[in-house]
Amino acid sequence: MTDILLNKTQITADGSDILTVSNVAPDTDIIVTLQGGEQVLSATVTDGELQLTVNEKGSYLIEMFWKSFN
Repeated sequence: MTDILLNKTQITADGSDILTVSNVAPDTDIIVTLQGGEQVLSATVTDGELQLTVNEKGSYLIEMFWKSFN
């Protein structure tokens, strides 16, 4: 099984923001990290849209992976 990186997105939050990522492929694994490398969320998206509520200011890196069974 191989994880394939589909997309990498950098989003900056000013405080209590809702960050939305649209057009996410089904069964995509999402990893969100605050700048500095601390992982803040891991989730699987099944409805094509991911919404994150963040409470800290900072830059967030959103990485989307698809699991391949090669």
